[in-house]
Amino acid sequence: MLSYVDLYYAAKAPQKANTMALELANIFSQDLNFYLSLEPKFSSQYEQEMSENAYLMQRLSQVATQNGQDSTAKVIEGMIKLKLSQ
Repeated sequence: MLSYVDLYYAAKAPQKANTMALELANIFSQDLNFYLSLEPKFSSQYEQEMSENAYLMQRLSQVATQNGQDSTAKVIEGMIKLKLSQ
């Protein structure tokens, strides 16, 4: 899905790219919420998924920044910081 965000930016459709990036970041954030809500004995089984979701959110922020979409990047970075503080 990240490649679609890249493609929208490359196609000079930043609004569509931003919308998709934020939707994906929300999905990844919700997934992290679920994993973090589990008891430690269960959440430890999802460490790889949690790392992947965090990485994908960081990647979305980087892609937005690289394409001059600083406000979108800041929103996603805020989501990441919120998750790291939990």
